[in-house]
Amino acid sequence: MILSLVIGVLVLLIIFFNDNEACVFNSAILAFTSLVGLLIILGDGNPKLVSRRNFRTELLVDVITRKPAVEGKEWRIITYNMNQYLFNHGQWHTPYYFYSDEDCYRYFLRLVEGVTPKKQTATSIGNSPVTAKPEDAIESASPSSRLNYRNFLLKAAEIERQAQENYWRRRHPNIDALLKKTE
Repeated sequence: MILSLVIGVLVLLIIFFNDNEACVFNSAILAFTSLVGLLIILGDGNPKLVSRRNFRTELLVDVITRKPAVEGKEWRIITYNMNQYLFNHGQWHTPYYFYSDEDCYRYFLRLVEGVTPKKQTATSIGNSPVTAKPEDAIESASPSSRLNYRNFLLKAAEIERQAQENYWRRRHPNIDALLKKTE
């Protein structure tokens, strides 16, 4: 608001005192720096607050709890929860930071990108369904701990890997036979 006023006053100074070269030069420089400052303040609309560890931990715990499929209503629920989290903690001015569940899913994928979950056997994963059970909830975990964050990150990456496998197996039921032929 103030920068807009400053820019307006400087433009008026240039218009009314255009016969004084020093005034025009100084006003033009101040108008340019004010405009650059205004653009920096406005930014691209995405705050850097979303990179906070507590938000990321909350997202990971929600993914672990819900075990979302690659495509499904679980991501809509997670998106709603994350938007509410940002709004309730004053990190975003409306409860609509993520425009859609695809945006939230892409943010999650960037978060777990490069994280390699521990190699699991089929019995340890259990080919578990992609829906959450109440006993899967993690309520006693402390989200501020670095160790817990790393464990949450690994577990969420494992769940994503399993969801990807389940997704592709459903789309291409004969994929296992094709993979065995190539080995």
